[in-house]
Amino acid sequence: MKARLAVFALVAALATPAFAVDMHGYFRDGVGGSSKGGDQVGLNNNGPAPGHLRLGNEDNWGEWAFDQLILKDKNGVEWNAEFMIGWGDGWTSRLNDKIVTLNSSGGIDSSVELKQQWLKATFPQLGGASVWGGKRYYHRQANDIFDYFYVNESGAGAGVEDLDVGFGKVAVALFRQMAQYTDPATSAVTATGSVAQWYLDARLENMAIHPGGTLTVGAMAKYVAWNKELNGGTTKPDILAGTSPFLWAKYSLSGIMDGGNNLAVVYKGGTFLDGHKDSRAIIVSDDLLLQPTKQFSVVIAGLYENQKAGYTKVTNSGGGIGIRPLFKVTDHFALQGDAGYFYNKDDSSGAKANTMFKLCFAPTIVPFTDGFAWGVRPEIRFYVNYASWNKEQESAHAAFGTDTNGMTFGTYVETWF
Repeated sequence: MKARLAVFALVAALATPAFAVDMHGYFRDGVGGSSKGGDQVGLNNNGPAPGHLRLGNEDNWGEWAFDQLILKDKNGVEWNAEFMIGWGDGWTSRLNDKIVTLNSSGGIDSSVELKQQWLKATFPQLGGASVWGGKRYYHRQANDIFDYFYVNESGAGAGVEDLDVGFGKVAVALFRQMAQYTDPATSAVTATGSVAQWYLDARLENMAIHPGGTLTVGAMAKYVAWNKELNGGTTKPDILAGTSPFLWAKYSLSGIMDGGNNLAVVYKGGTFLDGHKDSRAIIVSDDLLLQPTKQFSVVIAGLYENQKAGYTKVTNSGGGIGIRPLFKVTDHFALQGDAGYFYNKDDSSGAKANTMFKLCFAPTIVPFTDGFAWGVRPEIRFYVNYASWNKEQESAHAAFGTDTNGMTFGTYVETWF
């Protein structure tokens, strides 16, 4: 009884203005199936190049974040903390609606994960620049209709952001990740805690280069810190990269039919991929949003990736193009969908290209908005997907047997809050 009273007292204290907490986040959740029966499955082109259109083609996922202004000191510096947990339960496989997944042995693995936990101090004396530390999502860059992040080196670290230098804003951060390597010759795995990857991330963001046009550039370098003692006296293998580069730039243009365009180019190598010193990738991403009326909007997007795998010496080239229109029929009902084509092929002897076409139709319940409709949430969607692929991808679409096409269907909700 005393324990319960203590819990109630704590909850009451946290509800007072002195401990006010802002909750926000994102989730999508639904149920679906496939034309062959059973659970819904993903319709994705097989291979390392991006091959996924997200509408009606995503598993369940949620992120819940809690922000709090801890202190505003006498110098006006604001100290804020954020904590986020994320979870998913696969497609629609559930065990009494608990947040769990089943592993290959039939046991239960928790799918709850700490996504962010960080502290930020914002200085008015520096024009609103902040010093931060902890684990966080860090200035990610994505091509949304593919759900593809071409810059997402998030993690635990510390840095400075939003430092105004007149023609743009500077962000500099240092991160550390722990890694394990498997020796391709002996299959030996490095000891836990013996290999650290430190990387420096520097960016100059949102430089105005002409009316409506901005440029963001970034450079990263990742260094491998190998502990010889924990690895039985062995030194870092020569095939592993020591220091690896990550260079990128994004050009954004606004004011195109009340939308805009983003064009990004990325080069990365070594430990930003599989760790081999000869591995490298070039990525080109473009997404165009057009909103000619308040009732109609459309995104047209493309991705290209050329990636060399240092271990196999094989180079793969591929990508995709996609379109996602939305038409508001009434204040609370819209018709939307997407369609795309994906291709990738490697240069190994006898290799054949993997190709896939995907089409989705999704009648949707939407909120009223007096403005443009793109990106407005929440939504309740009812969808059907069709995809076709080449016969060499049978193993990647096992739920459809030897068929080279298939359908999925279902309903799901999505919202930010």
